[in-house]
Amino acid sequence: MMMLKTSSLRLEPNDCLLSDPFSLTLGFGVTEPGAQKLSKVKWQVKWVIDVADANVDVDLLETEAFDYDEGGDHSVTLKVTLEQVLAKFSRSLLLNLSALTILAINEETNTELLRLSVLTQVTRDGDSLKRLFIDPYVH
Repeated sequence: MMMLKTSSLRLEPNDCLLSDPFSLTLGFGVTEPGAQKLSKVKWQVKWVIDVADANVDVDLLETEAFDYDEGGDHSVTLKVTLEQVLAKFSRSLLLNLSALTILAINEETNTELLRLSVLTQVTRDGDSLKRLFIDPYVH
């Protein structure tokens, strides 16, 4: 089974208002030796919050399917907003650790090729809420 492996992640801006739109750029490669081409890959971004001992997923973005040429490293840049999260949850529920989950799905087989969760801390800053994405590549 073809799988993807992340090589880098950039989330900008970071350490800012929760309501600020952001872009994420994900570097990735194919883990299957000899793989020629990635076909029909769609990207999904979700916000996952723990509410009353259950995880609630909020769909933030789903792209059309992309094809990627053979070999080497690839990247994808996605523009994301958290409007759906702000509309769905009270401020008190948002003051917690959440996860921004990035998925790559093969559209033809509905197979998950990649799942990357980024912990996100939401804090109060006066009357505003701030977010901080915790980089999974910094140890």
